[in-house]
Amino acid sequence: MPCNEFLFGENGTALRVNSDGSWEITHGDRRWPLNEIKDFYRAWLLFEYPFETVSSKLDEMAQCVQSPRRFAFEKLVASALQTRNTNLINQGMDWVPYLSAHQIETLLDPLRDVTNTKIGSQRARQLARKHVNRA
Repeated sequence: MPCNEFLFGENGTALRVNSDGSWEITHGDRRWPLNEIKDFYRAWLLFEYPFETVSSKLDEMAQCVQSPRRFAFEKLVASALQTRNTNLINQGMDWVPYLSAHQIETLLDPLRDVTNTKIGSQRARQLARKHVNRA
């Protein structure tokens, strides 16, 4: 497997970084760019791995191709927080503490939504409230 790819799906789905810093999901010859928050649902399987493992692997990939951009973890988390799926919201909230203050600032609207709904665990809602109040 090339150093700029992370195979994370049992069916051959991979995350790839290109030398221009763009990130995409690939499956065979098909490619889906990860630009907008709505695009990141294709990467939700990353939540199945510990954040530290994913972050380390994606940093290695970016270095391999000398990419000027890191992976947009905040967009992945935002895409999960904007769902109506309790499991995804909880998984997304588990990754929030690993994000930088600037990345968390970009998540304030989705975090507010989590605090105002009954979707997600009580722990997820409390953590979201903590981050919103800190901002």
